[in-house]
Amino acid sequence: SSSSSSSSSCHLHLEISSIEACPREHNSNNIIRLSSSSSHLQQQIKTCPLYVYLVPHSHDDVGWLKTIDGYYESEVKNILDTVLQQLVANQERKFIYVEQAYFTRWWYDKNTTDLQRTQLRTVHFRGQFEFVLGGWTMPDEACTTYSSIADEYTLGHMFLSQTFGPSARPTKGWQIDPFGASSTTPTLGKLAGFDVQLIDRVSNKPTLEKEKLLQFRWQGSPSLGAKSELLGEIMGGDTNGYCDWFFRFDFNKDPVHWFDIDIYGKLFLDTALKRGEDYRSPHLLAQWGCDFQFQTAQPMFESMDKLVDWLQKRENETGVIVRYATLSDYWSSIFSYNNGTFYDDLPLNVGGDFFPLDDILWWTGYFTSRPVLKGVVREGEAVGRSLDLLYSFVSSFNSSFVNNTNLANNLMPLRVANADATHHDGVTGTSVPEVVDMFINDILDGIEKGVPTGAAALSHLLAYKGDLAYGADAILNLKTGQSVHIVLFNSLAWPRVEYYMVPVNRLDLVLVDSTSQKPLPCQINDAPTWNNITSKYNLYFPVSLAALGYKTYTVSTSSSSSSPQCFYSPSVEWSSPTQDLIISNAMYNITLSHITGRLAHIQNVLDGVQNGVDQDIRQYESEKEVSGAYAFGPKGSSMSLSSSSSSRPLTYISKGPLLSELHQTFECGSSFTSSYAKQVIKLYSSSTSSIPSSSPSFSYDDNDNSNNIHVPSAPVPDAEYAYNYVDVQYELGVLPAKTEIIASFQSDIKSGGTFYTDSNGYEIHKRKYDPTLKIQANYYPIVYTSFIADNTSQLSFLHERSHGGSSLLSGQMEMMLHRNPNQTDHFGPGLTDEDVAYPGLRIVYGKPGLERVLRQAHLFNFPLLSYTFGVNNSSSNDDDNDAGAGKYPGSRSAGSKTSSSSSFSGDLGVLLPPNIHLLTFSNYGQSAGQFLVRLTHIFSIDGVDANNPLTQPVLLDLSIVFTLAKPVSLQ
Repeated sequence: SSSSSSSSSCHLHLEISSIEACPREHNSNNIIRLSSSSSHLQQQIKTCPLYVYLVPHSHDDVGWLKTIDGYYESEVKNILDTVLQQLVANQERKFIYVEQAYFTRWWYDKNTTDLQRTQLRTVHFRGQFEFVLGGWTMPDEACTTYSSIADEYTLGHMFLSQTFGPSARPTKGWQIDPFGASSTTPTLGKLAGFDVQLIDRVSNKPTLEKEKLLQFRWQGSPSLGAKSELLGEIMGGDTNGYCDWFFRFDFNKDPVHWFDIDIYGKLFLDTALKRGEDYRSPHLLAQWGCDFQFQTAQPMFESMDKLVDWLQKRENETGVIVRYATLSDYWSSIFSYNNGTFYDDLPLNVGGDFFPLDDILWWTGYFTSRPVLKGVVREGEAVGRSLDLLYSFVSSFNSSFVNNTNLANNLMPLRVANADATHHDGVTGTSVPEVVDMFINDILDGIEKGVPTGAAALSHLLAYKGDLAYGADAILNLKTGQSVHIVLFNSLAWPRVEYYMVPVNRLDLVLVDSTSQKPLPCQINDAPTWNNITSKYNLYFPVSLAALGYKTYTVSTSSSSSSPQCFYSPSVEWSSPTQDLIISNAMYNITLSHITGRLAHIQNVLDGVQNGVDQDIRQYESEKEVSGAYAFGPKGSSMSLSSSSSSRPLTYISKGPLLSELHQTFECGSSFTSSYAKQVIKLYSSSTSSIPSSSPSFSYDDNDNSNNIHVPSAPVPDAEYAYNYVDVQYELGVLPAKTEIIASFQSDIKSGGTFYTDSNGYEIHKRKYDPTLKIQANYYPIVYTSFIADNTSQLSFLHERSHGGSSLLSGQMEMMLHRNPNQTDHFGPGLTDEDVAYPGLRIVYGKPGLERVLRQAHLFNFPLLSYTFGVNNSSSNDDDNDAGAGKYPGSRSAGSKTSSSSSFSGDLGVLLPPNIHLLTFSNYGQSAGQFLVRLTHIFSIDGVDANNPLTQPVLLDLSIVFTLAKPVSLQ
């Protein structure tokens, strides 16, 4: 019941090869027999024994029912302390460990002795203590972005490499507790050096066991092919298979004694032989542990020692050989089985994932749970990446940055907080409220600690001696006769043009390009009356920034400037309408029905396509004890919040030269004043007078065999990205109990039951609605992108936080935006969420294709970073005493491509083709002058845009791409 991207379901269409596990039989009385013939029995034991690899482990959640600190102090420290003691005491014993969020705390803990560190090194190098996965956390696979997983892997792997040497870097993946499995995981694992990915929580395990499909060649990315392929294995047992052996043998509660060892031994043998039938080789993993086990490791290991000894003494009669092992021990035997041909003969799964998870209930609620947390997580990722880019690039040509450890250390709290939140009970929203608050506060605190480093980098680039203030509060508080500079930084290695918004409290404002000193068009609209908005108005203006560019704009009161004042467009109620309302730009005609008050029709004039689209806010009622933090279970179909003309949303409209904006309040209950569902729709102008000139394009030459940039030109002008979308932002909450809110779009696109969702923002999966399953079983995770399409048109949705979504009818797409089941689904903490959430969607409509969609998704998810500085009284030449005031000592044009003598704008000397994204440029953990660089191709080679030349591989000459931080060597 799991779909894949333009490929078969990994559950249903894997071809079974001829290799079989050694045949065994067992009876219900725990009396082991391999054959009725004793002579034949002895022969089978000699030629085909069952090898069981006993792998002790502890799964340590990085926050769930307790905070990270709470778990470490009360449980994890004891686990690491006592396990180490037992490994030192007996060299036969072994243990595996994952979460570097905890291990690094233990390593640097003042209570951890030098002797313990030395002992840990010893048992590690001796092969007793193995790091598997090795990430900061065991990340969620549904709500995380692929970049956040790469970053948290890096944080953990870098510590291991620097502490224990390169050999400590894990080669085995161990994703045993996330709620479903993504196809992006094997791709990232392979790129990180893994040859195996072991997973557990998947649907339909009995069928997979019966058909011996628990092991397979997993090729995560159809585009990367073998470069993304590793061996996938699903743990046997129930959906908590990683605890299965421990549940049968809980030696903390029931240690082994001489009088009951036979009972334990026979139970072990019976379990092993039954489990061995499900695999395709005579090698079986017995993972011994569960959540936070081995807190007192001595009774656990002593009981296991007795059991192992009992089993080893009976090997000749049982044919079952048991040893303590690590994952590397187990997989080394697997890879060498059948003369090393075992792997090649496994079934191939290309691009398949394992969503959604069916475990008693359908685990599709956590795709959306705690949307406030999910929004903060995405903000932390974007800000952290921008700060790291700024600091690292400036460090490449400024030795004072390299030598200033405070600037680097400022970035660490956000780096760690972002990594913590990738945990599968972090961004998922499945922790208790105290832990949810911990994740949010740690990220916000990390941003606060990190932004001074970004300010220092921009101050250097601007040649400005003064303080830069993060955000735009200085504009919000601008006084008569004052002006302030706002500097924007584009963290993408593409030029970008867009409209930028800052909150303001006055109308008499003018805006000037600080570099050219020319006035810019600007528009002021009334701000929505939302709980999170304290300003009276919003100021909009067009901006144009180079790739990795920074640019400064000046906002002044009109009394201190001769430039034209910003256009003010007050909100006017659209009351008692008798005609439809149409808002337009050069690309779109958007029609709102005068009957429903909702979006009813969309036309892309440039592409020559149009469709009816009914946009609505609807709600499900939570089924009793079904919907919760993890599971989604609606009681029937969704209901519209504006189902009749009498409940038409209350609508105010602002129209101006830069944008048209609609503020809508949906009637919830008996009146608009008690509404818990509001939205703002924005359509930006395509006026050539307001949009800056488009950026340079790239050339393509099939005969060019040089090392130069090799990429097709982008047929879509960059200027179009300022207006080729419709923005929708929501205010949702406080929701009544048992309410789950969706955004619904019903169009006349002939999509059948097919829809598309992305996989961690990396590649697109084709999904198919299954009418035989419940609504919740047809929900899938969405991170960046989702869409429906037919042969002529495509309706796409871009997401700035993760959601669950589906298409329940032809032409329909829905996304869960907020939920308050106010109950538990009995899988963990209940979910009562009375926070007000502000999720946003960006709609792109036109002919089928992903060029606009994928590039716009990056613009949406990597917003401009902003600082303000130089608040002064424009009527005099002296800076006043406001925060942010400073002096310019002279011009500096580090990386600047402008001809201005000022240093108000410039770039960091990188320009990439439109299909290549600069994922990482960081000197974190590197030697002086060394930088970690990651580039990613944003198109799939076999996806919707298979015929678009932008999907083809690209050859880059990095000495040309990086003109300022010019590489002299690569490794």
